[in-house]
Amino acid sequence: MDEANHFSYAVDAWQALEVAWRELPPPVGDEVVLPRDEHGAARGLVHPRGSTRWTGRRAWLRLEPATPASAYDVTLQLAAPEPAPETPSVEVRVLNGPAARFTLERGFRPYVLRVPAAAARPLQVEIRAPVWLKPGLMAELGVAIAGMTVTPVRG
Repeated sequence: MDEANHFSYAVDAWQALEVAWRELPPPVGDEVVLPRDEHGAARGLVHPRGSTRWTGRRAWLRLEPATPASAYDVTLQLAAPEPAPETPSVEVRVLNGPAARFTLERGFRPYVLRVPAAAARPLQVEIRAPVWLKPGLMAELGVAIAGMTVTPVRG
């Protein structure tokens, strides 16, 4: 994975993630930590500076849950830190499922939605966010994302 991370810094990270999304299977597990686990698990993200990953207008995360369950709680770590001009409302949905809306804060915090198991093979989450652009940035940015966890619902 270190080799893929170095490659993504040498070229456009967005392009590296697009290639990995098409060529790699979804990772198996219960967590995607950004930027560590992004290759094959993330699409539509950019990193204009440092280790923070930002969505564009649309971004996706995916994985194959390691633990079978009848439903899962999907937790996204999202924020709208500076230099984002506002704390936006985002739409989150699991592939072909109903949308949930969350109004973000400046700091990272968890946002949770429950997903039936049928929607979790593999689990693919789409995030739609309003975008903004400031001088010096080369891409429109949406919201900051630190990762996703998938917790089996018991009972």
